[in-house]
Amino acid sequence: MTNFEFERIQKILIKLKSFRIKEQPIAIPVDMQTSEGWQPYAQGTFFGSKNQYYTFKGRIHIPADWQEQTVAIRIYTSLNEWDNTTNPQMKVYLNESFVQAIDVNHREV
Repeated sequence: MTNFEFERIQKILIKLKSFRIKEQPIAIPVDMQTSEGWQPYAQGTFFGSKNQYYTFKGRIHIPADWQEQTVAIRIYTSLNEWDNTTNPQMKVYLNESFVQAIDVNHREV
């Protein structure tokens, strides 16, 4: 490899670094609506039965330096990534407006 090729590759890598996706795997605290009102939901706690509906709510803070960026949230509806036989589904609302449906095959909003 020539010095020119090395410098060119180095410049390209520096440029590519600026396009890196910033991921922060955060479990967002959510509340679950129960007969007693809204209760904090502990991640991994089993709930539900067949053909039942549940409501969760949470708050997401977008950091100031992300305001001009494309931001995605991934929602996992199952503890077991490989098992979609139960196919839990949910609707996602943002500021009380419907955004999209989520299931084990469609996780990103």
